[in-house]
Amino acid sequence: MIIDRLSGRWSCPKCGANYHARNIPPKVEGKCDRCASDLTQRADDRPETVKHRLEVYEKETAPLLEFYKKRGVLEEVPGDYDVPELQAELVKVFDRHRKAGR
Repeated sequence: MIIDRLSGRWSCPKCGANYHARNIPPKVEGKCDRCASDLTQRADDRPETVKHRLEVYEKETAPLLEFYKKRGVLEEVPGDYDVPELQAELVKVFDRHRKAGR
């Protein structure tokens, strides 16, 4: 799911418009809706780069999960939600933390 989300990002080098292959696709594949320029993908959004970033995450970042879990501030949100569902869930998480004074 992570590779799909990150490697699906595309942008227009001319006008800066952003797209996602699944969530926010352009009307014509590979072309910007605003200016019709060819869309490009950043090197760090390519599948092989995302896989490497995940390996680094597992080695260097994942151990922090236990640290925050012990302090009672870790929140888990499903990574397979579509954008509207994810936004609604994140609002709930932030509201809980705001009410708890965190």
